[in-house]
Amino acid sequence: MHRIVVFFCLSLAVTISAADTTRLYVVNALSENVSVIDMIHDTVVGQIPLGVQGYHLTVPANGKLAYVTAAPDPTAPGRAGVPTGQLVVIDLLKNSVVKRITLDISPLATVHLHPRGQLAYVVTAAAPGLRNTQRGRVLFVDLAHGTVRRTVAVGLNPLDSVMTPDGARLYTIDWASRSISVVDLLGERLQDTIPLGSHAARALAITPDGGKIYTVLEPSPAAVGASDPYMNSTQGIRNNSPLQQAALGNETTLMEINTHTGAIGRYPLPALTPVNALTLSPDGTRMFLYGQATSDSSNQAAGAEYSLVVFDVRLKKVIGRWGNFGYLAAMALNPSGSKLYLVGTPGNYTLETRAQDNYSRNAGARGPQGAMNNTIQQANTLNYTINDLRKIAKTVTVLDTLSGKKQKSLTVGSLPQSAVVVGGGKYK
Repeated sequence: MHRIVVFFCLSLAVTISAADTTRLYVVNALSENVSVIDMIHDTVVGQIPLGVQGYHLTVPANGKLAYVTAAPDPTAPGRAGVPTGQLVVIDLLKNSVVKRITLDISPLATVHLHPRGQLAYVVTAAAPGLRNTQRGRVLFVDLAHGTVRRTVAVGLNPLDSVMTPDGARLYTIDWASRSISVVDLLGERLQDTIPLGSHAARALAITPDGGKIYTVLEPSPAAVGASDPYMNSTQGIRNNSPLQQAALGNETTLMEINTHTGAIGRYPLPALTPVNALTLSPDGTRMFLYGQATSDSSNQAAGAEYSLVVFDVRLKKVIGRWGNFGYLAAMALNPSGSKLYLVGTPGNYTLETRAQDNYSRNAGARGPQGAMNNTIQQANTLNYTINDLRKIAKTVTVLDTLSGKKQKSLTVGSLPQSAVVVGGGKYK
């Protein structure tokens, strides 16, 4: 596949074992690789080529293998007939792909591992264009044989998922059906559905002991539909859609679910909606949330400002706001909780703004030939935007979690989507 990147995709020069250091693995979709960051020294120590657009990464407790959900680039020449998705298996000691399991999954699929490593649980939405009308699925993948042995249906357009540490239950946040699905992994069945009422949500976090789950409820963007030019067939909903923003208000709520009792708590989270990413400190006492900062509906409609918020889980209140870092894909903490890694911060504001402005200006334009011409133009615009973004390297910004001060900025690949910490006894 022809692609343009701003750096060389190099494998690690030396072999680094799990005992040597704590690492952050960042999946870069458009550069089709995984960046490896040494979290002790905060340096990028290598790139692992994937050959496909990766999305979500998980690592078993032994830290020897990584499993990445991936999908081929639908805009690249010669990709017709290529399987819709893969579960890519990486040997982290050799920093190379050792296996590919073909799966029928969407580009936004997430993955979790059975504690003993026998099964992978892959959560996928329906195909692009159908994800808001057809139910998502959890695929039980037999890793030894590379086959799907069971499929369990969940809600519409599951955007995120978490698994309890004991591997007993899986929770999916179903954006389009405004619900949380609870999957019994031992019984291999849908155990429960938690309705969110008129609210939608897109991110989940679970405490280290698995006792509580958190999500952020936002007013449901009912006005968003297939006619919204900001809907992206590759990435799904876009956070800066004018239709979406017009449908949202300023009221955002942090929802806490007790996984043992089922008790639900709701706490106000003012002036932050929607929330793109959230993560918990290793001791479960603080939560870091990132989303669009809004003081009124007009500011929100502009969709230009973001905010990083620190929330005290015990006091149930915001204790800090650390400013705007641009659009983020994910956040991660080092095992001690002293450093916060913001994944996907802009590497070049000028280039990113130009690419976004080009998409915004051209995506909704209608040609003289009507709907068909408009569809073709939107497809071409999306392709041009992807090509623009492919040339732009993103960064990971490292913050001190006590002061919020920036410590370092590390260059990774283009369009990072997720990150996982390996080593130090913590895996996210």
